[in-house]
This record gives sequence, C-alpha cells and structure tokens, in this order.
Amino acid sequence: MSPLLGGILLALTAGGGPCWPEALEPLERFVAIQHRTMVARVAGAGVVEVDATGLIRKELLGDVDDVALELIVYSIEGHLAAIDDHPGDPSEPDLVDTGMVAPDGMVRSPRAPSCEWVRLPRAVPHQAPGPESRRRL
Repeated sequence: MSPLLGGILLALTAGGGPCWPEALEPLERFVAIQHRTMVARVAGAGVVEVDATGLIRKELLGDVDDVALELIVYSIEGHLAAIDDHPGDPSEPDLVDTGMVAPDGMVRSPRAPSCEWVRLPRAVPHQAPGPESRRRL
C-alpha cells in the first residue's frame, strides 16, 4: 500500500475511528488500494474536495490486479461522509452520514459527522412521457 493510501486510512481511524455503519464489516478488515480526489457540489453554493478511497478485505490483498473493489469510502475534510458498498452497480444507492450529506446527495453546509447512516433514495429511472402527457397543438 502506498504511503498516501495508508495515510488516508490512518486519518479516518484517528481518534477512535470514524463513525462506521454497523451493517458493514469493521473498517479494520479492509485495506486501501486506490485513491482519487474529486470535487462535489455543496448544498447552497460552492464545491468541496472529496477523497475517494477504494477498499478490499485484507485477506484478498495477494493479487490486487484481479480483485474488484468491495467498498469506496468518501471523506470530506478528514471526515467519513459516504460509503459505496456496491461499487460498479450504479443502481444501488450509497450509505451516507446524515450530518455530512443531505438526502438529495449534496454535501451539507455546514456539516459535521453525525454517526447516523442512511441509504440515499434509489434514483427513479427516467421515463419518456406517455401519450396522455403530450400536449395537443
């Protein structure tokens, strides 16, 4: 593991560890294998940097080239904000800390970890308007 990835997990577990959903395996069972920094929109206005870290269980570490990510954790300013527990399946919504992320998926402002985890609502697939919704000319 690179020093950068190790530092990210160390930051997430500092001070007794992050708020972690009880429904998931403990964070200590995972190791970081990928990292990316991105930008997310903040509710109200502005943007914030988000660190996305890909995790696999430690026992799968042998050959990371053949292992799919098991979790992607998203942190903002060193605080765990969201977890994608179904990487690669966009139909499965993320788990979010309600103090960091609003129900619409936007980063809150102000924000602080609440340790209350909920799953974002499933996105409604876009449907073409039916004949009854078309206006007559």
